[in-house]
Amino acid sequence: MFWHVFVNQFKMIIRRKEMLFWVIFFPVILATFFNLAFSNLTTQEQFKSFNIAVIETENYQQDNNFQGLLNQLSTGKNKIFNYEISTEVVALEKLNNNEITAYLNYQDKIEIVVNDNNSNVSILKGIIDNYYQTSSMFTTIISYRPFLESEELMTKFNSPSTFFQGEESKNTDYTVIYFYTLIGMACLYSASFSMFAINRLEANSGAKGARTSVSSAPKYKMILSSLLATFIIQFISLLVLLAYLIFILKINFGNNLNLILLVCFVGTIVSSMLGIFVSTLFKGNVEKKTGIIIGYTMVCSFLAGMMFIDMKYIVADKFPILANINPVNLITDSLYAIYYYSEPSRVFINVSFLLMFAFVLFLLSINSLRRKRYDSI
Repeated sequence: MFWHVFVNQFKMIIRRKEMLFWVIFFPVILATFFNLAFSNLTTQEQFKSFNIAVIETENYQQDNNFQGLLNQLSTGKNKIFNYEISTEVVALEKLNNNEITAYLNYQDKIEIVVNDNNSNVSILKGIIDNYYQTSSMFTTIISYRPFLESEELMTKFNSPSTFFQGEESKNTDYTVIYFYTLIGMACLYSASFSMFAINRLEANSGAKGARTSVSSAPKYKMILSSLLATFIIQFISLLVLLAYLIFILKINFGNNLNLILLVCFVGTIVSSMLGIFVSTLFKGNVEKKTGIIIGYTMVCSFLAGMMFIDMKYIVADKFPILANINPVNLITDSLYAIYYYSEPSRVFINVSFLLMFAFVLFLLSINSLRRKRYDSI
């Protein structure tokens, strides 16, 4: 029974040409237009260091590790930024005059003060986040193994590779974010597959749904087999888009293929749960529910920076909660972290948010399924 339903659902889905268009062909077409539009703008433009200021506070003076980090990241041919020690009044004036990108005010925590959010601010935030993570790890190591040579650990602690490491040539093609949002968009579009599969099992979807509802076959087996069929199709369609971007358009996704596949796999889980959620919570035919999925996907894609790249940074700064519950933004941010950073912690944090989002959708869907009753079919 399980494999019989699996094969039937698989065949039914791949015959839905309109779904295949939105999930596979539309992202490919959009990626092609993106490539034509951006190909003349930049070809892996060289990274340019930016200027920041650091307020000379008491906490800053006492934190030798942070001072060492700043020195490491502001020297050498591959330096990330130039920094100067300043007072807050002078730093604020330079910030308003666009002489510096940001300034750091080290009080209880390190505060990043900016006028505008941009990619350099995102890099600086990533450095500070990594500093706190590594600092916490260092403290834990010392507390459990006080016999370790502190000088050796300090040397490793102050190494710039501990906190930040981009590509060796420091290439930063920010247009890749547009292509990364396509992966997130395709993930959510593919929710129409699982929505269609679950919708066919509902008693009020038609004669087939009514017969399925009263059949002796365990319903959980039919649901699981249907979800497995849709999951495989969703994941394959995502891999097709990924292969097109990497091998045909030559978009740089970094070197960590395992993490890229992990993000795509978790993104597919989210899309499956989204499809179930839409199918069980909203009333209407398949076309109406597909429209809901497409509309939600486009809103999420816009907020993730697909149409206007600065929107991603505006949302992250002004509405951080919204950024953390936007699956397209989380997928985009994860892929960009793989591309630019060697430290995978940011990717795992985003993946955790995606899994929590999927779990919430799953609970809401189960609750909706349990409450459904039909007076007549």
